This record gives sequence, C-alpha cells and structure tokens, in this order.
Amino acid sequence: MENFFKISNSIDLIEVEELLLSRYVNLDYILNLGFYEGYELIIKAYEKELEAKAWDRWLVDYRKMSKENFISFEEYKENLFTMNTIQEKHLTKEELLKEAAEIERKITNKKRGD
Repeated sequence: MENFFKISNSIDLIEVEELLLSRYVNLDYILNLGFYEGYELIIKAYEKELEAKAWDRWLVDYRKMSKENFISFEEYKENLFTMNTIQEKHLTKEELLKEAAEIERKITNKKRGD
C-alpha cells in the first residue's frame, strides 16, 4: 500500500492525461478500466513515447552513419536505454564508513573556510 502512495504522488496527472489523449483520443474507455489495467496502459504509453523519441533521435544520427559506424535501431535503442540506467554500487560497511568520514571531513573543512 505504501508503494501505491509513493507512485501516485510522483505522477503528474495532467502529463499522464495528455499522454493518454495523444495516444488513445478518448479517455472514457481508459477511465472505466481497473487500477492495474490503467496502470499498465500508462506504463505502455510511456514506453511507446520513449521509443518514438529514440526513433527520432536515431533518424538524426542515421544521417551521419556510414558502413563503418552503422548501428541498427534496436542496438541504438538498447545502448540509449541502458546508458541512462543508474548503476548501483554495492559497498561494504567499511567502504560506507570511509565515505561518511570523508564527507564529514569536507564539511568540517568547509566550515573552517579551508
């Protein structure tokens, strides 16, 4: 239930409505769906919008491609989407304590005017 409130607070309703209207024209059908079906529809609409933007970007880059540096759209899309994912670092307790000590040191130096 907590995740529901986190997700619902992060959604810009006007943006979602505009996205859905641009894809489906009539919201009556969508508004009559259950929560999960509506959620899946919103997720799919976002995915399709991202794919369309990636296609437009690939078309611009395609003009600069030659036989030597050609990349298919599927490869381009995969590189683009994996490039934007955040890689989490898994640190040990000791590494975390070391980073915390470094942050404290920097804060202390800044307060002293160093």
